[in-house]
Amino acid sequence: MGCGNRESHYPELWQKRATDMSELLRDQLLDSSGRPVDLLCVQELWCNDDYIDLVRSNLGERYAYDLEVARRTGGKEDGLAVFLRGGRFKVRARLRAPLGRGCQGQRVAQLLLLDDLDALAATAGFAAPRAPPSVLVVNTHLTFPHHAPEKALQLRQARRLTQLIEEFMAEHLWASPQAAASAFGGAPQAGVILCGDFNAEVGSPVWRHLVDAGLVDAYHAVKRDAGGAAAAAAAA
Repeated sequence: MGCGNRESHYPELWQKRATDMSELLRDQLLDSSGRPVDLLCVQELWCNDDYIDLVRSNLGERYAYDLEVARRTGGKEDGLAVFLRGGRFKVRARLRAPLGRGCQGQRVAQLLLLDDLDALAATAGFAAPRAPPSVLVVNTHLTFPHHAPEKALQLRQARRLTQLIEEFMAEHLWASPQAAASAFGGAPQAGVILCGDFNAEVGSPVWRHLVDAGLVDAYHAVKRDAGGAAAAAAAA
């Protein structure tokens, strides 16, 4: 490729990448027992319609997923995506919002309020009608902190992210932003699943802000529980 040219300029190259992407997704969209996962969050997806259509086509009918895409701001061609298992969820509300002003990282947050149709069907026998059980899925990709100014930018993005979550919950689930903020970590109307590429380590200011906001680091919580169970088994 010549200087200044990109892979996207050559169909034979990006079509191969779409095929490779589909093969990777096939592995990620099935759990260890071969069952389809409910959702998968992706970052740095090329938001080109032909590319996305080719990925869908390559996945085939077995992988019947709805795809929600949120492109970055500032004319960037990549963005975020959430694969939702077909028939499992209904999107009640969606939002794509920038995490900064102007060209500050050109990062966005993708928020999807999902009604869990499987769980709703399980309550169909109750006499009193019930609201659909819901989950708020948030997907994002924060700036990589190469230098000190970018570390500060990254923390501003994280603060804006939690603000967006509170405002979104207030609009769609709660009577006020104060109510959303007070129950941010354990809202009975909807759980919150935050996924993404945070470019942050455990103990970093970004990690600390998200934990202080009421979120739980699921990866380390699972590791801690597994370690405790292993220790208990060894002691038995």
